[in-house]
Amino acid sequence: MDLSKRITNNDPWQEEIEGSTLLSPTIDTAKWERMVRFPGDKDDDYAIEVELALIAGQHFNKQVYKEAGVILRYSGENQYYYAGLGGFGARTFISMVRPEHGSSIWDCLDSQGRKEEIRLNRTYKLRLECRGATITLSEDNKNRYTVEVDKYSTGYWGLRTVRTQARFAKIVKTGPSVLKALVVMPFTPSLSFVYETIEKVVVTDQKLVCHRVDKSRISRIILEDITEWLTTADLIIADLTNVNPNVYYEAGFAHALRKKLILIAQRGTPIEFNLRPIRTLFYEDPTDLARQLNEAIDETLAPERGR
Repeated sequence: MDLSKRITNNDPWQEEIEGSTLLSPTIDTAKWERMVRFPGDKDDDYAIEVELALIAGQHFNKQVYKEAGVILRYSGENQYYYAGLGGFGARTFISMVRPEHGSSIWDCLDSQGRKEEIRLNRTYKLRLECRGATITLSEDNKNRYTVEVDKYSTGYWGLRTVRTQARFAKIVKTGPSVLKALVVMPFTPSLSFVYETIEKVVVTDQKLVCHRVDKSRISRIILEDITEWLTTADLIIADLTNVNPNVYYEAGFAHALRKKLILIAQRGTPIEFNLRPIRTLFYEDPTDLARQLNEAIDETLAPERGR
């Protein structure tokens, strides 16, 4: 991509590898913040991928700063999202900047880990996505989490450091990824029609990627496949029919990860007490299941689709 079309506040950001790598200015005690923006790339929905390495941090207020990240949907000096490494005392974070009484207010929307876990000169692969009313961050193709916020619907992107020098390598701007759904259910022949119905709704009607671990052609440990998909999927659909303990475990795991979760079951299925507080869609036949599932997915994924 063309990194030469950038705007800075008279900061000497260095383009090390044309079109893919920028080095932020060295630490200057008089300038605590460094920022570069790309106003030619103003979109509603997009994704930024970057390999980020923190080179050095300033010693200030009895701590070593280690903070850098990506600016998203920038529409003014105090109106944008900011996500990356080291902010708010966390390893990774998603935040929002908003105006209030003539100054900027910083709100941490979500975070993972502790800043102390960050290592200087280690490369972290980050992917930031804006899609509808959601902002998503993933670190090293895992540790993925999403926040829902509709404050800013459009704006261009940029890079930012705070009392830190950092290298932003392999910078790529793309469209957001296709939403993914993981189906967890008993692998029994009597329920084959259920998966066929779910797959048709998910793929044909809703235009999502659909996955069930026993359908994968990749040779790998199933538990690893389940864990990865539970972590990275945008939606989990769990069929509680037959009260299968594995399905209950995976549904509980998804709930603990705060994933968007749709529970379904054949009418008459008893629901165990730990999942009773969560609404379950009871279906009679494939037509009934398709209708209810389409409605539930429309409602559940509305923020991602900007509806």
